Amino acid sequence: MHYRHRFSFLRAQVKLESRLTIELDEVEENLLSLRTTKSRGPDGISAQFLFSIRAQLKYPLLYLFNLSLAEGIFPSIWKTSQVTPIYKSGDPGSVSNYRPISGLPLIGKLFEKIVNKCIERRFKLVLSTNQHGFYGGRSTTTSALEFSAFIRDSFKNMSQRINQVEDLGFIFTPTLSFAPHIDWIVGKALRSLGFIRRHAGSVMSVRCLLILYTTLVRSIVEHGSVVWSPRTKCDIIRIERVQHRFLSMVSRSMGINHEPHDYKPVLIALNLSTLSERRNMSDIKLLNGLVSGVIDSPDLLSRIGFRIPGTTRSRDPYYLASVSKNYLDDDPLRRAMSLVNSQTS
Repeated sequence: MHYRHRFSFLRAQVKLESRLTIELDEVEENLLSLRTTKSRGPDGISAQFLFSIRAQLKYPLLYLFNLSLAEGIFPSIWKTSQVTPIYKSGDPGSVSNYRPISGLPLIGKLFEKIVNKCIERRFKLVLSTNQHGFYGGRSTTTSALEFSAFIRDSFKNMSQRINQVEDLGFIFTPTLSFAPHIDWIVGKALRSLGFIRRHAGSVMSVRCLLILYTTLVRSIVEHGSVVWSPRTKCDIIRIERVQHRFLSMVSRSMGINHEPHDYKPVLIALNLSTLSERRNMSDIKLLNGLVSGVIDSPDLLSRIGFRIPGTTRSRDPYYLASVSKNYLDDDPLRRAMSLVNSQTS
């Protein structure tokens, strides 16, 4: 009994009043975000149901969310989770090769999402501009892009910082030399593809094979591709061969006839693109994300050359300054601007 009263006293002492107030438009915006969500919380309430009754639900949720903030109480029912194990890699029979994913009630998640945005707005005023992890609009990719741009600038300006380049890890090497690490990327992807082939019994459908391929293999050869996307035809072909092995396996299962080394019929049947085309789409998505503000990186945005309308007949939206070194021509943003210009010309 003594400890129970003491705990109640401590809880009363640390309870802080919230000055945060949630507005109706914030509730409406987050309810609208459920339009394409297919998930369902452990309470059985689906995102599609909440979206369908959003007009009737927004006012009760607004009252409930603000009451929770005013009272400093987060309803215990919103803390109930349903844990689902998600396979990562390795032996499927080992528990350590699964990642637990907690499914939470959607209403509680909406509340947390709104509050988190409010907190983010205040923290952004004091956080370092070099912070990328757990920061909206930034990621490990934006971090690598900014650092690789820093290294290129050092080379261009003959800075003494380049004396320490040889000590940098794999994440920075795309700027300097991609070739020494292409074997690592291709090798890991092929090992994952071999795992699929060994476990792909005759009863496994093509759809299952496709899901395994996109999850275990393609994700490897595409991770951070905007940073390291190869330039030479030789390297492009080596990476493409990974997908060709998968397409060859599927073509036999589906009975699709094709010319040797021509996998276009299989790509069409599976509604897939080449890996090179997908990397190009990722480059363009990066550029559009920076211009639209979806990606929050003032440093990268400042490196985009917008073409100012003038007397020239060029309709290219981006200006590409001439460069004298290959490592400058390999700049991811330059590559993305060149791709967009080629589509508009």
